[in-house]
Amino acid sequence: GLGGEKVVVNGGTIVFPVFHDVIHVNMSTIRLPVHRSNSHALITKDRMRVDVEADFYVRVAKTKTAVSSAATTLGARTMRQESLLDLLSGRFVSSLREVAAEMSMEEIHEHRSDYVARVKTAALDALAENGLEL
Repeated sequence: GLGGEKVVVNGGTIVFPVFHDVIHVNMSTIRLPVHRSNSHALITKDRMRVDVEADFYVRVAKTKTAVSSAATTLGARTMRQESLLDLLSGRFVSSLREVAAEMSMEEIHEHRSDYVARVKTAALDALAENGLEL
């Protein structure tokens, strides 16, 4: 709006509707469930199909840069869990598939914490572009 972009976190500002556009960004943690099974199951390094249910917890990082990025790329979608899941589920599934393809089913089962850490690392870069953190 008039005077350029202004990000307000934990404060207030005066808004003139004719000159300014306000985008509200949800700063709460949102749970985004991802389910892959049957024909959509993940395929491991040893060519086994693995059914996966994963919950990703995301929120907008509490920096002005992240809030600005979230407002620009996500807008009001941050206020609705379903909209955010529709937008980000592809990135989460891609991260799950990428890591599963590098590990056998036995490795995934025995080293769950390693699998989770690798999926988190793979997903973080994509989320950071939108001002989100996992």
